[in-house]
Amino acid sequence: MATSYALHEAKAEEYIALGESTIHSTSLFSVRSKYEEAIFRFQAAAHSFKLARKWQDAGDAFSRCADCELKLKAQHEAATFYVKASECYKKVNPAEAQHYMKNAISMYCEIGRFGTAGKLHREMAEMCEDNGNVVDAVDHYVKAQEFFDGEGMTLLAIECMKKVAMALAEDPEGYDKSMEMFELIAERSLQNNHAQFHARTNYMNAGIVHLLLSADPDSLREKMFKYKTADVTFYSTREYRFLEYLANAFDNLSLDQFADLLYNYDSVCPLTFWQISMLRRVKVLIEDTLREAEDYNISNLTPRSNQSSDSE
Repeated sequence: MATSYALHEAKAEEYIALGESTIHSTSLFSVRSKYEEAIFRFQAAAHSFKLARKWQDAGDAFSRCADCELKLKAQHEAATFYVKASECYKKVNPAEAQHYMKNAISMYCEIGRFGTAGKLHREMAEMCEDNGNVVDAVDHYVKAQEFFDGEGMTLLAIECMKKVAMALAEDPEGYDKSMEMFELIAERSLQNNHAQFHARTNYMNAGIVHLLLSADPDSLREKMFKYKTADVTFYSTREYRFLEYLANAFDNLSLDQFADLLYNYDSVCPLTFWQISMLRRVKVLIEDTLREAEDYNISNLTPRSNQSSDSE
């Protein structure tokens, strides 16, 4: 296998040398033909570097393809090669991957390919998430949503909004904005024939976050009333019943009811990783509230021995 990698790398180096010599040669052919030939060589080099698992070199080769396309005033093709370069750099150099992705986004915007620019912002957001950079991920998801909305790509815009709402909820300081975002997503879903079914899930997510924010089941019930007013079908859904039972479990400070609720719901409609993460926080909230209630009751108990002595 190592020998195979070495052979691919050697072949790639040959293609790079041929590409560079083509660019710097004095040719009877037109400048366009010269750069087109160089692009062919550099692209072949990039493919060979990929086979050799030389991701940095593969990215560099694709970048050289983009440079040649720019010499030919071919922005769309240059942007495509920058994306390919970014995909290679992503495996070894995330910062460089984002740099080339930004270059591609700028070029796509210049030629009016805003939907494609939105998709690349979404890819950058995913890269940021993989690197644990939530703030930048949210920024790119917001930009992607704006591009998608501008191009009438509503479903993609809603997906980006959902990503933002989930990211905001990771920090308790963001509970209020997360809840508002989920409610807005539900409202937008109701206005789209292809997304109406997803409104209930987003109302459920908003309800979970609201309970974490307020720690008040009665306040959650008020929210549920607003949700079923906005969506008359929500009252009869599994998601509505989930929030109803969740409020009851919190009211009763019953971890058993809480566990049964999650088990029964998950067995029919699997909970997402994000929902499980948020519901674990709800469980901790119930445990803390239960502990505070027990401490309060203990502190207010009068010892029996003291009662007897007082009566005497």
